[in-house]
Amino acid sequence: MSGQVSNNGSIAVIGAGYVGLVNAACLADIGHSVACFDTDAQKVSRLSSGIVDILEPGLPELVAKNLDSGRLSFHSVADKALNSAETVFLCVDTPTDPVTGPNLRNLMGAVDSVLDHGENVSTLVLRSTVPPGTTAKVSAEIAVKNGHRSMDIVVHPEFFQEGQAVDDCQSPCRIVVGSDNEAAALRVAGVWQNTDVPFLTTDTATAEMIKQASNAFLAAKISFINDIARICDATGADIDLVAKGMGLDPRIGHRYLQAGIGFGGSCLPKDLRALISSAKLLGWTPPTLAAALKVNDDQIAVIAEKLEKRLGGLQGKKVAMLGLTFKPDTADFRDSPAMALGQYLSRAGGKVRATDPALDQLPQEARDEFDLVADPAECVVGADAVVLATAWPIYQKLNWSEIASSMSGDLVVDGRNVLDVAEIKSAGLRYVGVGRGSVSD
Repeated sequence: MSGQVSNNGSIAVIGAGYVGLVNAACLADIGHSVACFDTDAQKVSRLSSGIVDILEPGLPELVAKNLDSGRLSFHSVADKALNSAETVFLCVDTPTDPVTGPNLRNLMGAVDSVLDHGENVSTLVLRSTVPPGTTAKVSAEIAVKNGHRSMDIVVHPEFFQEGQAVDDCQSPCRIVVGSDNEAAALRVAGVWQNTDVPFLTTDTATAEMIKQASNAFLAAKISFINDIARICDATGADIDLVAKGMGLDPRIGHRYLQAGIGFGGSCLPKDLRALISSAKLLGWTPPTLAAALKVNDDQIAVIAEKLEKRLGGLQGKKVAMLGLTFKPDTADFRDSPAMALGQYLSRAGGKVRATDPALDQLPQEARDEFDLVADPAECVVGADAVVLATAWPIYQKLNWSEIASSMSGDLVVDGRNVLDVAEIKSAGLRYVGVGRGSVSD
């Protein structure tokens, strides 16, 4: 791969969230001098002391290592982070409003910071997930505010999975870079020094769409298998074997064919809504994407109905929720289907007690929603039903005989299809999965 940036080249990363912090730490780890800028002074202070609040395997150790080496630094003052940078990675969030669509305020603010403080910046890298047409808006902003300045813009989407983001960054499945200047695209790709990774250069609009289309496809795949799971529940078929049989076809594959309570997190729901919104602005409502979103939204009611039917209603029923994060090995509660299910049950009159290994990082505004306890054994005491909502490994190793003796009821709803059915039934409990009609009660 030609056009590599030397390890001595100064890089700045704007944004110290999931994407920014992982990028900054990984770039420093391969030898670059990296300054990470974030407007949250308290977060910057903690990171400068080696305190990483994000639950991401391997990330705290990587940050500490590269702080000690002097290759990684954190700043809440833009000038200190940007004044000597040649390449700037924009890793800020791009939220999507359900009515107005994608909000680029944070991204454009980051661009303005570069124009105001990064006098040596020659390459601007859009690492944030952005809707189609964003690069054109960034280019227009640069032209208006600093028209005399020469700056290459490169769209470089990330494909991280929370819970394994460090591995995904250090050993990516592919590198995609889009720019109107191929030399700039190659230069950014060379930053990572990965010569054996599938590599694709495109124009900026195509690079934007590759990320959006990838996330939309994964979301649609999950919604598809959940739709099939509803049919399996009605016919007595086993969704696990259906998915296994489908996945044997190399055109389909096994990944993202896990039936459950639906997808969540900071990427798939937001990016799917953003793509639908962007398409509408272009005069087209994509029916496949809209259906994928609707199936996912409806999945919460599907799981709630399993409880309601078997409990004879939800009013006054005690439900123990195992897990609130959107997936295991992360402290991310954003757009969590587990949280949505708990809220649904609570607002339908159920008495919800919840637990999660990352409970200490539950947002303050969500703390009044449920009765919260740290210990799973305490969570299930007196419960009419237990719901496995997030597939944390700790919940897959519980002693179900002990749980049965402490519950008031006997219903276990496996919202992730990961529990041992035989063990649960041998404990005298009723098991209900998602699309597992052949083994559910």
